[in-house]
Amino acid sequence: DRVFLALADQPGGGVLTSRRGPGSAQAGPADEQLRAMIFTSLRGAPFDRLKPGSVHILAPDALPGPGELGFAPSLGALFRLDDQAMGVIFLGEKLMGGGHGSDEAELLATLAANFMISLANGRSFATIQALNQDLNQRNMELKQTLDDLTSAHSRIEFLERARAGIRAMLKRRAERVGKVAPSDFVWLVLLSLI
Repeated sequence: DRVFLALADQPGGGVLTSRRGPGSAQAGPADEQLRAMIFTSLRGAPFDRLKPGSVHILAPDALPGPGELGFAPSLGALFRLDDQAMGVIFLGEKLMGGGHGSDEAELLATLAANFMISLANGRSFATIQALNQDLNQRNMELKQTLDDLTSAHSRIEFLERARAGIRAMLKRRAERVGKVAPSDFVWLVLLSLI
């Protein structure tokens, strides 16, 4: 079998592709051709029912021609991951010859659904990593702020102790200035004798 998978991301504008099977090394369609192929496939699908997370098996007349992919697809599925990403997967003829039956179509739909779950999980994981990175950055900033506050608190405590010490010293000196000491009398008597 030959397999071709294309996933278009609307906001990013990119198209990711993967090819498997004989001749898969050959160059594939350009991004614009792929985007056109996906939207051409939409004509064969009930777009109003193609909700995010859904898969639609394409009718044989909605499949691209052999020139577009490098092989003639015999089975295709259109899937929509969310409002921004959708994709198509095409299978070529079986290696033993012949087309694909309803069992293969059901299997393809199941695999496409599993693929979408994997993509959604990957996106969720990337979102969680980004949120964790943001949380780590905020925690580091919070720790720095806490360290700065602790340092400022220590300086304030030191200045409060220094203020209390200076105040006590000034109070003692002020009390001493207002009191007469016994040595002051001795000096007065000595000065009067002279």
